[in-house]
Amino acid sequence: MPDLPNSDPVAIFQRRLTEFSPKEVVRRYITSGPCAKVDGESYANARQRIADHFEVHHTNVFVVGSAKLGFSVAPAKRFREFNDESDIDVAIVSPELYLRVWRQLSDLLNADPGFLWEKHTLLKKKHLTGWLRPDALPPSPALPLVDEWFEFFRELTGDQVFGPYHVSAGIYYDIHFLESYQERAVAMCQMEDVS
Repeated sequence: MPDLPNSDPVAIFQRRLTEFSPKEVVRRYITSGPCAKVDGESYANARQRIADHFEVHHTNVFVVGSAKLGFSVAPAKRFREFNDESDIDVAIVSPELYLRVWRQLSDLLNADPGFLWEKHTLLKKKHLTGWLRPDALPPSPALPLVDEWFEFFRELTGDQVFGPYHVSAGIYYDIHFLESYQERAVAMCQMEDVS
């Protein structure tokens, strides 16, 4: 059944949850199509700027989260609408960039054998699921990408390329890991929707 103009986006999404598998929902609404809260021109310009800076193809840069759908699918914010306090979440898919960070983390272990990895459970969990947030890494001279990352996304936020919103980003090893991460959130939405 086609959606009516000005239909409630959450209600439409919830209906899609009953029609499609999590993978299909992710591929139809998260890793493809327009952003609900970023106009097409701004999205294209920002993607190209990010791609150029990190030397990846622009098709490997995605806006995800509430800016993409118009609402969140994250467990703690399920179906909360994008608002003035929301962030723009960007996913960069690049094995080369991911390995660059991973190598720097390995260098950190070599430079500081006493580094307490057990204090960084979130880092380990993200790494296990194929993605990293450089801005969540510990500060260290062995991690030069962290400073570059902070500076670039601070500048992107300041230039308001996505509007007046803070921009944060993660690196995914490949599209499989990005889609898997999103599928878990969608599957949780489906479980809640039927219960």
